[in-house]
Amino acid sequence: MPKNWSDHEAEIRRLYMDEGRTLKDVRDIMSAKFDFNASIRAYRMRFDDLGWKKNKSVKTRRDQKTTSRNSRAETVFSTPEPMELVLPSEETGEDPQSSISDIDPVTQELFQGAFDITIPTGSKDAGEILSLIEGVPPAAGGLQVQLLKWQSGGAYLKASQKYILENHYRYDAQFSTFYRGSIFTMIEQKVGTGEQFLLAKMCLESDLDSRKLRTTRAMRGDTNSTSPSDDIPFLEKASESSSWSEAERTLYAVAMRSPQSKLLVGCSLVVVAEIFLKRYRDELDDLKRSSYIFDIHAEALIKDKRERLRRRYFDVLRSFEDSNMDVDLSFYKYAIRIAHWYQALSAREAENSSKLSTPAGDTQEETLESQRSDTPVDTTPSPQMDSVERTFGTVAPLLSQDVQITDYSGDMAPTDETGQSQTMHKPMQISSSSSSLFHYFSKKCQELIDDQETFANRHCQDINSPVESHPGFLPTSDSDGTKLDSVQDGTTSKCPPCEAMRRVYTLWKSKSTIVPHVHRLLELDGSETSFFCPPPEGIENMFDFVDQNIPQADKFSFTDELLQACVCFLEDRFRFKSPSFKWWLSLYTPDTSEDLQNALELRPIHLEKVMSAKGIKLLLTCSTMEAARGLLQDLQAKITDAQFSALQERLGESVTFDEASYLDDCRQFLDVFKILKTQDLKVEQSWYDFSVKMLQWELG
Repeated sequence: MPKNWSDHEAEIRRLYMDEGRTLKDVRDIMSAKFDFNASIRAYRMRFDDLGWKKNKSVKTRRDQKTTSRNSRAETVFSTPEPMELVLPSEETGEDPQSSISDIDPVTQELFQGAFDITIPTGSKDAGEILSLIEGVPPAAGGLQVQLLKWQSGGAYLKASQKYILENHYRYDAQFSTFYRGSIFTMIEQKVGTGEQFLLAKMCLESDLDSRKLRTTRAMRGDTNSTSPSDDIPFLEKASESSSWSEAERTLYAVAMRSPQSKLLVGCSLVVVAEIFLKRYRDELDDLKRSSYIFDIHAEALIKDKRERLRRRYFDVLRSFEDSNMDVDLSFYKYAIRIAHWYQALSAREAENSSKLSTPAGDTQEETLESQRSDTPVDTTPSPQMDSVERTFGTVAPLLSQDVQITDYSGDMAPTDETGQSQTMHKPMQISSSSSSLFHYFSKKCQELIDDQETFANRHCQDINSPVESHPGFLPTSDSDGTKLDSVQDGTTSKCPPCEAMRRVYTLWKSKSTIVPHVHRLLELDGSETSFFCPPPEGIENMFDFVDQNIPQADKFSFTDELLQACVCFLEDRFRFKSPSFKWWLSLYTPDTSEDLQNALELRPIHLEKVMSAKGIKLLLTCSTMEAARGLLQDLQAKITDAQFSALQERLGESVTFDEASYLDDCRQFLDVFKILKTQDLKVEQSWYDFSVKMLQWELG
């Protein structure tokens, strides 16, 4: 508490008592005019000592007090969580009530003691509640009061958003409620499903802004600025990650380690994803505005960086392909701009190539006529547009396909028992023409713009509900038309794991998503089916089933899809506590080459008791390949970014090349090769080619 209250007492009394200003106004005026920084709580304690009564804009305080405000607040925050006193049960699965007519006496007493406010009973206007909580610390009670009186319809949502925006600079979005619970859990229980996402997202964005502001002030030596709370440091850590895959791993690890609110972790993914999309968008715009004259090697770096940014941008969008939450529409509209940009680049390169191949003395008309008469028309898409279509084809599965192809990743390939390379592939549908691609995205964006209500519902689905495009768990009929039992019938009748996996494999062969169905199997893990838990007596482990029953041509690619489905679903992470699963997650999503090596060395011994040697080999092979691929991609991006920074530094730009980090990334890149070699796995030639480029860059 500042010690110079007496110097400003007259001015504070004039503002508060005579002019009737609110505490917030008094605090802001004193801070701006006199650099007198004191908290609302400090003002209240001072007014208690002076015997001042509240002005007319706030409810009068109770006449009888047994203890000071400070001691009451301490008592409140040391009180065990009486969550059941004010929060409705979440077992019904229905939307929260539209209004709350009563506030229990314990809650009234707590808020009266700490903030000197009385929460009115019955249905109240959102504006009235907003004026009531003016000056209440946001992290402790302001938003909680609104949630206690929440009514659907939009008025309370607008009032809450206004309250958060006006107080974002002093927000702490762990938002511990008055009972030391999470405000996100309270949002899930009090707010309708159509408004949960928007409110939670704004809370997280305000938290990040507040943390950055406080960190900046602390770095500048502002002694009155408090450092950000460490209650949820994962949000800031994820937003500052070097890659989107690293940010995902950070958020997934949090979901595994602690029982965070599903709304909190799900919205964190969206908020962090939009941060990365903005980052990549700004870098792409900078490249489009670049007007430097580089040498040939520099032009190659620019082209590689442009392609890498484009790929990263769409990787983020692909992460929400099967999600009930999504990023803002503007990022999809920017994706269309990227496609048009690449089309223009492709046309420009084709034009330059045509000029270089034109014979001397020939006119342009003669050359074109010769090409029309003697050369068949090449309808093959350019490499740039093929890459764009492939990306858009993955992001937009509803695209009307003209051609069906199989996309072989070619990054790495395990070997089978005969020593032949088994390249893992992923089935994919693409369009044969760019015009249909642009037409689809333009039409899709226009539909979303014209129907804002549909778009809002798309963002605000209940995260506990199944994906609308997959109402059932498993297909109702086989590929040959044979009727299949529903998942409800299968689970109630103890569907054998081999039958469940046969259905999932049938669905995968039909090139349909298997993600929600694998999630359902994970929910039952340890009972009817088993992925990572020790199976019940007489039940075969799933990896053994795949090894013994899936054709060799599909074995690795199908297992790869199974593992990707296991790692991408947040809800299972709140319930799945298997030690084997936690070990596998550390193997599948390592942050460094050392993490990958440690996970391989710490393989759980009991795996040998629950699955065969071939099943273990299948699990280790596919997991190690995917982990190594992710590491190599992340390290390649860091290395090329560092090379580009070195180039900019050489050209005199205000960019610093971190040589130590660059050398460490190069070392890790080569260490991944060594790990793969010890596991008898082959790496695709393009990765060796990149390592050669690394050496050439060092020598050059």
